[in-house]
Amino acid sequence: MKRVIFMVALALGAYGVTYAQKAKVTRAKNSVIINQFDDAKKNMDEALADPKSAEDPETFITAAYVYGKLAAAGKDNDGITKAKQFLEKANQLDKEAKKPGKFEKKILKAMPELSQDAENFAIKCFNEKNYAGSRDAFKTAIWAHQNQENPNGYNELADSSWILNVGLASMQAEDWNTGAEYFLKAGNLGVDGQMSFLRANYCYEQLKDSANIEKTLKTGFVKYPGSKDIVNSLINYYLKAGKNAEALEYLNDALAKDPKNAQYHFAKGCLNEKLEPEQAIRDYKQAVSLDPKMFYPTFNLGIVYYNQSMAKRNESSSTRDRAKAKEYEIESKNIMENAVKYMEKAMAIADTEDNRELAKNNLRTCYNSLASINYSLGNEAEYEKYAAKASALPR
Repeated sequence: MKRVIFMVALALGAYGVTYAQKAKVTRAKNSVIINQFDDAKKNMDEALADPKSAEDPETFITAAYVYGKLAAAGKDNDGITKAKQFLEKANQLDKEAKKPGKFEKKILKAMPELSQDAENFAIKCFNEKNYAGSRDAFKTAIWAHQNQENPNGYNELADSSWILNVGLASMQAEDWNTGAEYFLKAGNLGVDGQMSFLRANYCYEQLKDSANIEKTLKTGFVKYPGSKDIVNSLINYYLKAGKNAEALEYLNDALAKDPKNAQYHFAKGCLNEKLEPEQAIRDYKQAVSLDPKMFYPTFNLGIVYYNQSMAKRNESSSTRDRAKAKEYEIESKNIMENAVKYMEKAMAIADTEDNRELAKNNLRTCYNSLASINYSLGNEAEYEKYAAKASALPR
């Protein structure tokens, strides 16, 4: 009889320990509800440390709730990460149980709560400039929404603002790979218009990933064919890459839609300067006629004329026909006058630039160019004047 009583006592003792740990789980949840976060954390951690309660999916479901609230309240910076891990653990235990699926509905119901806590924590992190923490929390918010009960199936568009925010936080954290991935997702969902593709492009530029730069901009162009910023980025990319035919294709398309855009005529001039200098002159002049205050096409006109003048001078010195040599020399001088005229115009434009650092650099370029021109013409006084002006500018 004593032995039976002893066994019952053992059973009651084991039940008492299990009950005590379950009570800690309940107290942890109740403490969160009344904002007693320290007590909540203490009771939850004790329950998690107990081998018996750590086999119960209910423990981890509650732990996810508790740690989500701790994070949102600023009491645990790893709380959202832990909460996600706890729900994953609860799901694993539920699937491995003798009767799997018993806790499935409770796990699904815990997901929306975690989404909200993750969003609150993500915003808090972003405001505190903890951009990596913000990125991870927004990703967890998306994960929880994907895994909650969705009668009509998961709709990624419902998470579009979180997707964009992952990109923004990643960009601030200089996580260019994640930034590019999520900006592209946002762009394909139509979130934030052309800016999503331009931001993805910026991330790929930081990664020096030329293949994805081109792919991203072309995708953005198809989706937003009227976007000047995307067209400009495409043109600049092709110009830098030396893909003149591709650049010209997009330039012609852009000019057909916006023939009075001085920047497009300037860009076309840059292309034609190597291919058809005479056409480049027409392009630059068109740009200047549309915007007389544009420095670069004005300056480039000076450069094109200077190069043409020097080419004529070389022809003059290489021919044995004195009449032809004289003709080339006169042509060279006349063309050089055009070079001087446009260089002086560019110099005047540079001097009115609001950005004084840019003005200084452009003025130095003009002074040095005018010094070279006058040196080639044998105008020593003018050469010394412009060389001195260039030297006098602060570095």
